[in-house]
Amino acid sequence: MTTLVMISKINGEELNSLAKSAGTFEQDGQTYVLLQQAYADNNKHQEAAFFATAVKIGDEIVDGLVPTYMVEWEIIDHDTEDDGNACDWDNPISITAYSDVDVD
Repeated sequence: MTTLVMISKINGEELNSLAKSAGTFEQDGQTYVLLQQAYADNNKHQEAAFFATAVKIGDEIVDGLVPTYMVEWEIIDHDTEDDGNACDWDNPISITAYSDVDVD
């Protein structure tokens, strides 16, 4: 069994590099690496929230693919001008299986 590790490449970029640019967080003992900077949008309840796609270190790579997850963070400070203070980035409110992505 081959699993996703920090030196794995997605879209030609090592997860180590993505972790430095987009970030990581831990949930229930699992490490998630964001594949993009979090962005603001409305959730299914039409409430403002932040979202990003992520992969989970240790997930099994099957036929060159690994699952991705949609991560949602609740906005806790609507008045801040600094997105870094808008959410509790270490504690997303949901992590949902999203799609698969190629591992190089």
